[in-house]
Amino acid sequence: LSRETQEFHTGHNCRRCSNVSCNMRSVQPVRVGVRTGADRREVICRGESRLLEAFTEAGIAVSAVCGGRGTCGKCRVRLLSGEIEPSSQDKAFFSEEELKKGWRLACHAYPLTDCEVELPGEEQEFQVLTAGGTASAEKAETNSLRQAEQESYGIAVDIGTTTLAAQLTGMSDGGVIDTEVSVNHQRSFGADVLSRIQASNEGKKRELQESIQKDLKELFRRLLKKSGVPGRKVSKICLAGNTTMEHLLMGYSCEELGRLPFRPVTLTPPAGTAGEIFEIEEPEETDESGRREYEILPQTRTELLPGISAFVGADIAAGLLSCGFDREEGISLLLDLGTNGEMALGGKEKLYVTSTAAGPAFEGGCISWGCGSVPGAICHVRIDENHRAQTETIGGKPPAGLCGTGLIETAAELLRAGLMDETGRLEPEYAKEGFPLARTASGETIVLTQKDIRELQLAKAAVRAGMEILLKTAGIGYQDVHHVWLAGGFGYFIDWSKAAAIGLLPEEFLDRIQIAGNSSLAGTRMFLTEKGAAERLEKLRKAACEVSLGGSKEFQEAYMDAMFFE
Repeated sequence: LSRETQEFHTGHNCRRCSNVSCNMRSVQPVRVGVRTGADRREVICRGESRLLEAFTEAGIAVSAVCGGRGTCGKCRVRLLSGEIEPSSQDKAFFSEEELKKGWRLACHAYPLTDCEVELPGEEQEFQVLTAGGTASAEKAETNSLRQAEQESYGIAVDIGTTTLAAQLTGMSDGGVIDTEVSVNHQRSFGADVLSRIQASNEGKKRELQESIQKDLKELFRRLLKKSGVPGRKVSKICLAGNTTMEHLLMGYSCEELGRLPFRPVTLTPPAGTAGEIFEIEEPEETDESGRREYEILPQTRTELLPGISAFVGADIAAGLLSCGFDREEGISLLLDLGTNGEMALGGKEKLYVTSTAAGPAFEGGCISWGCGSVPGAICHVRIDENHRAQTETIGGKPPAGLCGTGLIETAAELLRAGLMDETGRLEPEYAKEGFPLARTASGETIVLTQKDIRELQLAKAAVRAGMEILLKTAGIGYQDVHHVWLAGGFGYFIDWSKAAAIGLLPEEFLDRIQIAGNSSLAGTRMFLTEKGAAERLEKLRKAACEVSLGGSKEFQEAYMDAMFFE
């Protein structure tokens, strides 16, 4: 079986053995201590599992933008003790010095022995956009008088690919009582919907469902506790997300969603109860009332908003409702830029909708120093006459990475300063190491590399080309669009003059831009509380005509044209 005779002694460790086809192979579990700051947990790495799989099984969220393929470099861990041999992916992302210090990628880390690892600080403080602004900006001042007047409450939820946002509302007046946000920990399975569809189809459907159920139940608990409203007073919950997010929550198969002709199980999930959809059981008796005060009750009515198509989901339908497209006499454009570039063009009589695979670049994915909208993320950039970058970070914290808005602004500034040409090629002095932006607290240099610029080009070309095809399909020009609604956090924070400078938007749109905030959450709240909102939403769905971009020669031509920064 092998030339190495010592491999067969009684203390043989099959984890170290290269003979993976051996009939006697038995890989024993190892224990992995996981440190995050002052916290420590212990997980079991079973069989020949990777660290990332062990983390997921234990409910430890680690960012894995690429879905565990070893191409994004985001699932970094540092080995403190034990043995984990560096993989080829590790060698591609880490220097020799970093490898000696123990840095590994969790998605390709196979522990050979019991070990101890350290996780970098988790991105828990995302700057998440709620209906009108950021959660941190709103602070959601609780109105005790409004609470006292309410007989019952509702919760509206936006299920984003990266983040979750929920609002507690009074059912009698529809007013916002409080807001809470959190991270969608499904990001451990990949940053975009395609990665999660693939993970679901590879046998992780149940894990994905349990992840979002857990996140939502914790989100509800925190929201109710913060506002002081007992769970028994919540009469209804309404949720909206893209079609994939709703499939994963409901436990639907994604087999047909992930291949042509992209058929969802349903676009109108049936209403049910919190017990059925979130798998909430009757609370244990912990007080005189026999209920945990801030837990959602299993019998609470729960409804998912209907979507439009496989890749234009209920979140966009809710956004159209909140922006009043069903009452729009003229023509408007709704643009929601996130992991997916979803857009709608039209008015109350006719709507054209589409979705482009923008990828995770706008949310910091696949970017060398990319990160989400967290404290310390570089969000604004200006390059001075000496070609030095002047940066601003979220929360004024020390620089820690580069978020999507910072990425756009850096590209625009490089173009303006003549340090990058319209094809996206950096000047030779920056071509190899990248353009330096700032230094982290530990002294590392945050840079924008040539590869990062190519990722941005792919993302912005997909969005701009999708926009051009919608306009062409409708038979109109830039001048015919009355309002340009920009939804989501990206639209809220970006300097759109710089977005236009790199060709993400036509300059003709700049004087017509209106910020929609989290239009999905706003529309979901309307659906929850306003009489006639369900009928309005259905009217919008019927008016919507999906424009398919896959295989379109016109889209490919527009895509190639949009690759240029001009």
